[in-house]
Amino acid sequence: MEIIFPAPQFLLWIMIGIYVIAVPPIFLKKGKWPVKIIMCIIVTIICGGLLFFFYRDTKLAVTDSGLYSNNYGEFTIKWEEIDRAFMIDDLKNSEYRPSVRTNGYSLGNVGFGWFALKNGKSARVVLQTRTRCLVVIADDRTFLFAPVDFDAFLHVVERYINVSAYEEKHDD
Repeated sequence: MEIIFPAPQFLLWIMIGIYVIAVPPIFLKKGKWPVKIIMCIIVTIICGGLLFFFYRDTKLAVTDSGLYSNNYGEFTIKWEEIDRAFMIDDLKNSEYRPSVRTNGYSLGNVGFGWFALKNGKSARVVLQTRTRCLVVIADDRTFLFAPVDFDAFLHVVERYINVSAYEEKHDD
């Protein structure tokens, strides 16, 4: 199973905004035209490079070897490395809720990259929704996966590993 998360449109609009704000002043200032053209080319190369590196679709794949994603650096979690996997029905009110983005991006319910969790741990997340989520703990690393079609994703994952329900710890 392969799930493609489209590149975030807001990044494209940010790059267009930077370009629109940066280029006109170059031509409005007094100076020689060759310098203005070189500066315009430099701004174009910088914006193009940023789009090339950051404006990409994210892929989440369930394969025979493990879980694969290419967000903020490729990673594969091999099935035999997984110590524990469980499902959370309400991520927003869980101790595994991403609270601080450390490397990646987050807009609304979507989040990709590294986040600090409410419980203080760090996790790599691939989220399209903040309700139902699969938490995978492998070699003391935590991963959160929440595609929009969560039931189909979970069904495929359960062919390879046992996914339990999450029970939050309460101090009584």
